[in-house]
Amino acid sequence: MSTSLQLRSSESEFTGPPREWFFGEEWLQRDIAAVFDPRWLVAAHVDQLIAPGSAVSMTLGSRVCEVRRTAGGDYIATELGSGRRLHAEVWVGFVFVSFATERPASLADELDKSGLGGYDTTRFKLAAFKTHEVEANWKIVFENNNECYHCELNHPELVTQIDWKVTEAADFDQYMLDRAAGREIETSNKIGSYSTLNNEPVSQRLLARQPGIGPANGSWTVFWEPGSGLAFAPDHAWMQAPRPTGAGTTQVDQYWLVDVDAVEGVDYDLENLKFFWDTTLVQDKHLCESVQKGMRNPVYQAGPLNRRFQGGNAGFYSWYGAQVKATYPELF
Repeated sequence: MSTSLQLRSSESEFTGPPREWFFGEEWLQRDIAAVFDPRWLVAAHVDQLIAPGSAVSMTLGSRVCEVRRTAGGDYIATELGSGRRLHAEVWVGFVFVSFATERPASLADELDKSGLGGYDTTRFKLAAFKTHEVEANWKIVFENNNECYHCELNHPELVTQIDWKVTEAADFDQYMLDRAAGREIETSNKIGSYSTLNNEPVSQRLLARQPGIGPANGSWTVFWEPGSGLAFAPDHAWMQAPRPTGAGTTQVDQYWLVDVDAVEGVDYDLENLKFFWDTTLVQDKHLCESVQKGMRNPVYQAGPLNRRFQGGNAGFYSWYGAQVKATYPELF
């Protein structure tokens, strides 16, 4: 009995972009124009802007945006230096801004269509905020977040909650086409998972549910481009929002949310609340920085992505390539 293995041609494989797309100010500005400027970016949580006149800033490349709360409770976003008023909207307590010339279609409206996992987000409050500066190009950070092929060896905490082997798309080729055509929002549901160390609750108060919706039976996550995601567990929620601050640096902001009535030191311990996801992010930070160092080697070439375990990466690059091609068709 003989068997044969049909190998795909190199032309049919999905790879990451060429090395030069990860370096230099020219490519950073192309990426910002094609990917970040046209979209809504997480800038703050309203609990960071409680007092009228309070303000926070966020950086995108070399530009800085200031978000300020008015006396009337609105949120105004301004690009520092130019003084240009930016677009702003609020979704589940997060203030989003856009550097686009014309106001983009509402991301909040699109995300609301997901159903929010049945949670009543009006009863969430911010428990903690933390940011990390990763010395790697933003695409490396995004690629890392889009797969768990690396998890078994690098994330001992995470693999207790996520089966890294269950990541393949039902139809890989159609998924690539959908992503290139503009599919930017994804959801996932992990039955029985709290997304915590040893799957143990981190707050004594469960997050409120929408009227008529039963108790949560696991963790629910919504992802959207560019590269952000909000993960709900029965007793807390966590968001990460990465964006480039330079050609070789990426800022990753993290937000932890709990029930509005939860009391620190009584219902939850702050360090225990942050431990699971922050530990994972620190591990990823080291991995991404190592990849960036390796890509500095002038002989580096992008290799094929595993169709089964790295479909998220291939999908991201399919979507990303379409954005760059639409903005800079002369490069293709």
